[in-house]
Order: sequence, then structure tokens, then C-alpha cells
Amino acid sequence: MALSYPHYLYALIEREYVVSGKNIIKIGRTSNGLNKRMGQYPNGSLMIISIPIDPNQIANAEKHVLQIAKQHFIHAPFYGSEYFEGDIGNIFIMMCLESQHFLAKKEHVIVEIEKMILNQTMHINNKNKHKIRKPNQSRFQLPLPQSYQSLLHS
Repeated sequence: MALSYPHYLYALIEREYVVSGKNIIKIGRTSNGLNKRMGQYPNGSLMIISIPIDPNQIANAEKHVLQIAKQHFIHAPFYGSEYFEGDIGNIFIMMCLESQHFLAKKEHVIVEIEKMILNQTMHINNKNKHKIRKPNQSRFQLPLPQSYQSLLHS
């Protein structure tokens, strides 16, 4: 799926962590287009989510999401300042919820997110389920914040 909008927040697992089964997740931003940015990561890296962001808010959005991630996930500065260890699903949910105030082209965002959910869920389930720990297997799984719990049960 080619995404042409240039400003995105994203979360991904680099190839070395996909292969090793570690849930080390990079949270970042790009203003040069998603395809160009992803081309800078090793082949085999796994995109978890990408969210189109208002170009005037991209720096604020990344700062906000990183602050929230530091509160709810294990910051892994050994790997880099934007790396975290935690449950993939929880990071996905956090990114969806915490980036909503910074979204670009709101009428198109839901369609893009639904496509990403479908594509990434199929990719994880079909190609990498033996490589990535399932949520109940992670020794670092943290409970979701109370404000997120209601979304899972609605």
C-alpha cells in the first residue's frame, strides 16, 4: 500500500528484534513520506502503525507520544532514545489514542488506520507469529492505563 501523505508518526520493530523475538519498538516521526523513511530501515522490519499527522503538529505529536510511552512502557535507551520494550498491542492502542489531537485530514485517517490494522494484523498473524511474543508471553507486559481499558470492553 503506497501512502503519499508526508507527515507520519510510526512505530516499528526493526528486523534484528523481529528475528530475536524481542518486543523492542521504535517510535518515530517522518516529514519526508512514509515509504522513504521505511526504506531507511533494514528489510524485514515490521511496521506496527503509521498515523498521518498535521504538518504543523508533527514535532508536538512525537514529543507527546514519547512522553506517554515513557510513562507506560519500559524506555530502552540502550537501543536509542525512541525505543521501548512492551506489548505491541498496547503500544498500538496508545499511539492511536494519544495522537488523535494531532491528526491530519481527519476524514481520511480512519480509512488509513483501518487499512494499516488489517495489513499489520494479517502480517503478524501469518508471517511472524512464531517470532514475536504474544501479549501473554511478555514478561514486561504492563497493564493498560485505566482510561484505555474501556475501549477494549466496548
